[in-house]
Amino acid sequence: MPAYKDDKTGTWYTKFYYKTYTGKSKSKLKRGFKRKKDALAWEDDFKARKQGSPDMPFKMFWGEYKDDLRHELKETTWEGKINIVDTKILPFFHDIPLNKIDTRIIRKWQNEIQGMKKKNGEPYAQTYIKSINNELSAIVNHAVTYYNLPNNPIHKTGSIGEKNAEEQEFWTLDEFNQFIEYFTDDLLYYTVYNLLYYTGIRQGEMLALTLEDFDLDNYMVSINKNWGRRLKKNGVTTTKTKSSNREIVFPHFFKGLLLKYVESLYGYKYYERLFSYTNKSQLNRKIKKAAEETGVKPIRVHDLRHSHAAYLIDKDVNMKALQHRLGHKRFETTYNTYGHLYPNKQEEVMSLLNDDEDD
Repeated sequence: MPAYKDDKTGTWYTKFYYKTYTGKSKSKLKRGFKRKKDALAWEDDFKARKQGSPDMPFKMFWGEYKDDLRHELKETTWEGKINIVDTKILPFFHDIPLNKIDTRIIRKWQNEIQGMKKKNGEPYAQTYIKSINNELSAIVNHAVTYYNLPNNPIHKTGSIGEKNAEEQEFWTLDEFNQFIEYFTDDLLYYTVYNLLYYTGIRQGEMLALTLEDFDLDNYMVSINKNWGRRLKKNGVTTTKTKSSNREIVFPHFFKGLLLKYVESLYGYKYYERLFSYTNKSQLNRKIKKAAEETGVKPIRVHDLRHSHAAYLIDKDVNMKALQHRLGHKRFETTYNTYGHLYPNKQEEVMSLLNDDEDD
């Protein structure tokens, strides 16, 4: 493990060959160390990372994991993963070597996570707690697959949290009609909430829409982008999954409503965002206020998506069609979320599930 003195700068550098975890040989040069031992220590750490040694500290492996996975994930998904690891996982496992993380340590961490509170003092949702546990398990699984870690101790300790949230809240058509009257004189929100209820699209998908996304002759809207976090600020991003790219029909009355809304926008260009005058926070505040004023039970904006699903189920739309309309990647997602609304169709659901297994 040689280190060399740079006579021009008076600093040390290291130059060496190493093998990646795939067995490929590469060279590495790193300059600027004040001391020889600093250069040698850096070389040791680098080789441990790149050669897939399971005794590297968790913080070091997290850097490798990010290098390996960053290009595979959507930006908003990646930012969410980074936030969970940096705030809920890395502080606990920081200096612990991967191969020293056992069931006892995992259980201690799980207990700590389950006792955490939000800034307002409320406990985290059980679905969020499960997502935190899943993130750690995914990281350790990566070490098992590519970095010679013998096993994933989380498989022995078991999971925490809950996979599915409590039963979804939704409005019936009568409840929605009662609610929407509140916005009769507010064209923006009258248009937005009708669009969300009658299409079931996500908030981010709605906020990214432009007029050119609408095929008004055929009463269809193309969902091909999302409005969300991009480079730590809001912007247009890709949809949640490839399955989220879809074309869905909307009711005939909405065409006239949309055109009336567009006419109200001064200087609007067809390629600009239609609903840039609102955001997710305002949408939730407005729906809460309107629910209070109209006497309907309060729900979240996202629950309009569930309301749309319940509306279609009541109209006897089959679950496969519902899966496509909502943009779910997996049929099981649709079934797990809305299967309880099909009390008399369990045989049909089971058949569809079995068909998916054969695909």
